[in-house]
Amino acid sequence: MGCYKVAICDADRQFAESIKEILVSIGKKKMEFFLYFSKEDLLKDLNQNHQLIVMDIDLNGLEAARMIRTVNKEAILVLCSQEQAPLPELFEISVYRYLKKQYDTERMKREMAEVLKKVEACFDKRFIIAKDKAGGICRIPLKRVKYISKAKYGSVLHVAWPEYEEVEYTTKRHVNQIYEEIKSCGFGRPHDSYIVNFNHIIRYDKKTLTLCTKEELGIARAKGPDFINEIGQYWENNG
Repeated sequence: MGCYKVAICDADRQFAESIKEILVSIGKKKMEFFLYFSKEDLLKDLNQNHQLIVMDIDLNGLEAARMIRTVNKEAILVLCSQEQAPLPELFEISVYRYLKKQYDTERMKREMAEVLKKVEACFDKRFIIAKDKAGGICRIPLKRVKYISKAKYGSVLHVAWPEYEEVEYTTKRHVNQIYEEIKSCGFGRPHDSYIVNFNHIIRYDKKTLTLCTKEELGIARAKGPDFINEIGQYWENNG
């Protein structure tokens, strides 16, 4: 991705500009900024499909955040507040960070640096480069990858294309390395031998998960509780 679309929504223009300045100062990639000084203006402009939204949560901002999630489920959502404490309902709308406006500049820079890492992880790693059986180099969209398994000299990508039967691709990169790059993009690790795309799972229990292609994969006993909790949260937040 060449440019991130960043929405900053706050009635306090000075605060909105300060967040923009911080992002410009620490960002390594080009960003296109959209500043809104009312939630109504932001909600009217959701067709921009912003990758990052930084928004004031005070004054009924929670309801606006819910409306944003009905249109844009993938944006990294950061809420800021002068007074209000974090609410349990924030987990329902997949809020990544909850920041206090009282933070000093250095604290805010550290927080926003972590936010940008999250944006990069989710929007820069949407493809994996791998080889097909003929040796050709292919760019595989993550959303098509059902799961990735260990191989003798790297990993195998098990891919489901809508117009073809499922296909396998290979890469010399190890599953561990790939997982660290894409785990924040809807992938989990139910077993040391493979990582799986939550969006391709249709059923799971304590021992087994079933993919949309009817394939079944085992869930390691040691990883089971964490994996089951992770997929449950993902489905709830991305239903």
